[in-house]
Amino acid sequence: MQAAVEEKNAIAKSCGGSIFWIVDPEEDQLRPYRYNDVGELEPVVWAPQQGSQEAIFEATNHIEDLDFLEILLEGNRGGGKTDAMLMAFGQHMGEHYPFTLADKLRVITEPCAWYTAEGGKASPWGRAIMPFEMISVLLGSSSAQAGFRPRGPAVGLFAGQQIRLIQGPLFVDHPYELEREIIALSESARTESTWVRTRVFDGHSRALVAEMILNSAVLKASYADYEREARSLGRH
Repeated sequence: MQAAVEEKNAIAKSCGGSIFWIVDPEEDQLRPYRYNDVGELEPVVWAPQQGSQEAIFEATNHIEDLDFLEILLEGNRGGGKTDAMLMAFGQHMGEHYPFTLADKLRVITEPCAWYTAEGGKASPWGRAIMPFEMISVLLGSSSAQAGFRPRGPAVGLFAGQQIRLIQGPLFVDHPYELEREIIALSESARTESTWVRTRVFDGHSRALVAEMILNSAVLKASYADYEREARSLGRH
């Protein structure tokens, strides 16, 4: 912990910054402090974390002068709400998914009896399990509610997806609760990416049962105001 404090303070001094990080003895956590006008150390209510939060505040000292304020930062959790979701066989999962689980099972290329209502009774869990390719549908159907949308209109891409089951399969017609968080931001010469982790909790026990990491990218050239707004943030 002390090494982390010294590293943060060294960075602050080298950059001429006024925020210093000190271990709170009561909570045993790093807290931001600054020196006031009379040279006394006082706590700060909030300070940007290392990474994208520091970058956006270092880019401009007058953020109120920007004509746009839709900024995504690492650690964002959307509206801070938990989405309650389930998937039934005949349930439509929103405008982005024009098919139901029953529709998918009629054309699935790797069928399994455990995916069906009748065959699921013979599964080790005594009920139907969700095909892996439908987990992304369940988790993606309410993603717009998090508000992690990039500036637009622009061309978006699903650049990568990882789904991990932590406690058994997911079940059909069973309630789940979803929580999302931006865990990283990245870019290439032509794209900008947002990495969002969605954690899946059992709707009854609140046990963590699965998680998904989705890399959503946007083509820079497809957004008409990209260059102008990038310059406003000190990116060029």
